[in-house]
Amino acid sequence: MTTPFTTWDARVRGARDERARRTLLGEVGLWRAQHLTDLPAQREATWALSELHRLLGDRERAAHEAQQLMALCRTAPRPAREVMAEAERHLARLTRPERGGGEQRAAWAGAVEAVREGRFDEARAALAGSRNPKAGLLRVWAKLAEALAQEEPARTQTLQALERELAGRFAEVKAPREEAPRSQAQPSAPPAAPAEAPVGDRPLALLLDGPVPRRREPLLKAIDRLLAADPSKADAVAAAALRDHVGQHGEKAVAPWLIGLSVRALATTDGVATREAIAALGEAYAVTAYRETPFERLAAVHRAAEAAGMGPHGARRGLLRHGEPDDRVAWTLRVLAPEGEAMVSLLPAVDAPWADGVPARIVARLVELSPRGVVAAPGPHHEALREAAAAAGLVALDTDEAAPVVEALAALPAPEPPAPPPPDPAEQLRTLFEADPPSPEEAYAEPLAAQARAYKALVAVRGPLHARTPAEADVRMAPFLRAVHASAPAGVRLVEGVSEAVRLAAMVPGGAVDALLRAGDAAAARYGAPGVLPLVGLLSPAVAEGWSVGRVLLGITRGEERARPALAPLGKAVRGLVRVRLRRGDVEGEVWWLDEPSAEAQMALPLLLLAPGARVLVAASGQGIEGWLSPDAGTPLLLWPDAGAPALVDALAAWTPSEAGPAEDEEAP
Repeated sequence: MTTPFTTWDARVRGARDERARRTLLGEVGLWRAQHLTDLPAQREATWALSELHRLLGDRERAAHEAQQLMALCRTAPRPAREVMAEAERHLARLTRPERGGGEQRAAWAGAVEAVREGRFDEARAALAGSRNPKAGLLRVWAKLAEALAQEEPARTQTLQALERELAGRFAEVKAPREEAPRSQAQPSAPPAAPAEAPVGDRPLALLLDGPVPRRREPLLKAIDRLLAADPSKADAVAAAALRDHVGQHGEKAVAPWLIGLSVRALATTDGVATREAIAALGEAYAVTAYRETPFERLAAVHRAAEAAGMGPHGARRGLLRHGEPDDRVAWTLRVLAPEGEAMVSLLPAVDAPWADGVPARIVARLVELSPRGVVAAPGPHHEALREAAAAAGLVALDTDEAAPVVEALAALPAPEPPAPPPPDPAEQLRTLFEADPPSPEEAYAEPLAAQARAYKALVAVRGPLHARTPAEADVRMAPFLRAVHASAPAGVRLVEGVSEAVRLAAMVPGGAVDALLRAGDAAAARYGAPGVLPLVGLLSPAVAEGWSVGRVLLGITRGEERARPALAPLGKAVRGLVRVRLRRGDVEGEVWWLDEPSAEAQMALPLLLLAPGARVLVAASGQGIEGWLSPDAGTPLLLWPDAGAPALVDALAAWTPSEAGPAEDEEAP
């Protein structure tokens, strides 16, 4: 198979074993690092790295490199069409395994989003290889949208090419045969029977005074409205609903949602029609459960609770999705007991003990549904269940009579008042932060432990922090930053903390936060030291000139990775690059500090520099950075400390309001 990526193709094909491929992998990686400003060379090397990873069986790394290759191909100047097409096919081979229905729909959704946002290369890659007609339609849409986004004459040429492609697809379509005149044609088939029987043939429809809703929820709401207006119709409605369900859906269709209606019919009326319907339907799955003894007992409890004014409702059968034995399924009913809602659970008498562990699961589910309730489980074999229920605070009875159950419901104690809500950790932190004298580090331990994530603690004090003078904020922020560091898990990056530490250290040289960064301990490292210390010295003169320090970023943000997928494989390996946002009035931009940048940082810099915005690059002297980094003419590159603070202040003064940098709320990694 030939490929337009020819620089390394022969070497990659010639590497026949793992050792040769890994040796070539290192050679290609070094060659790519030496050609960072050569875009075609970057593409050739990235393709070779991706292909080598694929041959070594590392599909994930291969896909990462393929995504970077796509980003490089989208970067101007764009490569030839065949290079772009091969990059798309290569990425598709690595990222599109055999898909099920859900994965295919997800791919189509991604393609649709890509077309809407103008990312036509990604849309084609997502649809590559799919033979589904919908995928073909999406491809046509992508081509049409891309054509309309182009300038003339490219727009007309692309549209003409698309028209020729579609004409070729339909070249073999033939005209249909001529049909006989209507008078000679066969008579049309009789109209199909209506999907729903006429109202007059469905007793339930007559009771509802209209068509029977097809969906369950509207049907139950219609029945509730009818019985609210005339409760005496419960028996007729329950019987009609059971017959209608079996008639419409068949004898093997269950109907657990009609249990409550059936219990209500037996409890509030004589239940003659409902019992006749249950007997007539025989073995239909909708009524077989009504043979269980708790059904009639539950109707009796419902009747007694209604007479006692407890408002019974919500009859159900079953508690556990799996593991509840068929011969001892619980039937439940909710009531409004004198001191609040409670639940009745009735079980049938059984002729064998419970299996180990099952009573505990049954009781746990009962308590989950209602911590106040009565369990009526008659017979000696339910002793384990009754003991478990009593231990959980439920009333357990050895009876199958309704009267003791209702008496127990009336005697249930009042529920314990709800515990007061826990104090808001964010509010506690703000109170401690504003206290006079400033709170020590250990005072923050308890509210910080209650915070779900450390960054929320930093967000919580942002308002009172910025309302203080720099000197007041400095003495409060130092112990707070140490406390946040102590509470945060190892490895968690405190981006907000780094920004505030650098801002205050630059505003208050020699202050408490400056001393924290210079302490050389783990807390200092958490907030960017020692890498940010030269940056603090850089920024102090700018702050004195009226510049305010905004967000500080270490490495690459997730937003940048999404915008340029080639940055994603570099990730957290980008070190030695710190970017800080500066603002004065309506002028803003970024200062980038480079100090011993990692190889990944060197690879990321050319792509990061493609983003618009005002910026000044400052690099540590003596590292030879100026030898390989060549920013555009509008981006100054200063060497520190050779250039000195006045050079940075002068460079910032050259910024204009029209130069808008990245969004302040850029999502950090």
